[in-house]
Amino acid sequence: MAQSNWAGVLVATFAAAALVFPYRKRIAPYVPALRGYAIITLLLAAVAGLRVSPFGFDSDQALDTMLKLTRLMAVMLLGLPLLSLIPPFRMQRAADQLLSPFARLGLPVSRITLAISLMFRFLPLLAAEWQRYARIAAARGKLPAQPGKVPPRMMASIVIPFLLSLLRLGDAVADALEARGFGHGTNNKTMAFRLSFRRSDLNLIIGAFALWLSLYVLSRLN
Repeated sequence: MAQSNWAGVLVATFAAAALVFPYRKRIAPYVPALRGYAIITLLLAAVAGLRVSPFGFDSDQALDTMLKLTRLMAVMLLGLPLLSLIPPFRMQRAADQLLSPFARLGLPVSRITLAISLMFRFLPLLAAEWQRYARIAAARGKLPAQPGKVPPRMMASIVIPFLLSLLRLGDAVADALEARGFGHGTNNKTMAFRLSFRRSDLNLIIGAFALWLSLYVLSRLN
């Protein structure tokens, strides 16, 4: 995000792509979102470059807009594999251990970590649910459509069942939390296991710091 020139943005994007390439199968469900973001970037850049008086096209303004939007692409590439690489329970346990010292200060750690866990759990679940209803809509309408995509004429008939399904999922989660006593009694938890810091974690931190330092130096070059 700190890159201010095309060289830095391209290097950061290619570095992010190289890091997630071994996990390309895991981010396959999110490729349409990346493709849509790329299309929106081009459209917004084209609109930003338009001039009304006098009528024309400002290429510098268009490139500047594209540069700002392209910087987010590297962040998206690095963030998408987290949804499938890290189980929600381990993510919640890591957040619990990291934020546990702040619980003495009155910070609602359990609520924060639960929100993190639910976010990582439900984003893939919502994507799978949408694909399921897309297949149902295409089958009932007997319309040719690629898997996971909804024909435009069937969009109205799939949105309402999809929203109702989300409400049922929310009710099920609320019932499960209530049955487990979440929000009642003490905040102390009994942990089945604790995450430990390993040498591989240290190597990852060192590698990430080296990459950040390289990109930081590149961003300072004129």
